Order: sequence, then C-alpha cells, then structure tokens
Amino acid sequence: MHNRLWRNRIKSLAMLAVPIVFIACQQAQQQSTGPAWIDYSCDNGALLQLQFDPQQQTASMMYQSQRYSLQQMRTASGFGYQNDYWQLQGKGNSLLVQSPNAKAMHCSANS
Repeated sequence: MHNRLWRNRIKSLAMLAVPIVFIACQQAQQQSTGPAWIDYSCDNGALLQLQFDPQQQTASMMYQSQRYSLQQMRTASGFGYQNDYWQLQGKGNSLLVQSPNAKAMHCSANS
C-alpha cells in the first residue's frame, strides 16, 4: 500500500511536469528566435533587413553585412529609428533610409 501511494504521487508529479516543460520550451523558442526580420528592396538595388523590438523601442538593421542598432524616434505618423549615422522613416511597406554620406534610399518591404 505504501508503494502504491508513492507511485500515485510520482505519476501526479509527472503529469504536472509535462505542461510546465512544454510552456518553458515554447518561451525559450520565442526568446531564441526573437522578432522576425523584414526584407526590404531599395531603389538603388540595395537590400537590407530590419528587425523591430517595440518593447525595447529599438530596431536592428542589416545592411552590407553589417548590423546597426537604432533607437526609436518620435514621428507624426508611421515609424522612425535613428542612430549617429542612420535615420529610418517609414509607413506601411515604404521606408526611407538616410545617412549623411550617402544618397537617400527609398525601399519597399518584400512580400
């Protein structure tokens, strides 16, 4: 009888552990993948990728094999991000990318 009681307790604990492990795995997967990267094609033939993190109010940009971190900036409408070199302004699928040393790029999100 004592053994049966222990087996029932172990079964109960095992049944509780399965959902906990499942939820933990889902959360770990979400954290490891992070927000999706969005591909953009620009009028000068350039390709870039953006990843937005609304909670941190930041965006990451991959351009010419370099990763740039940008901080969210206030805009009248749409979205905007900048750092010391880059400024991004967009609305919907359209994006304007500017830097002091280059011609502005007009980009569109790829479907």
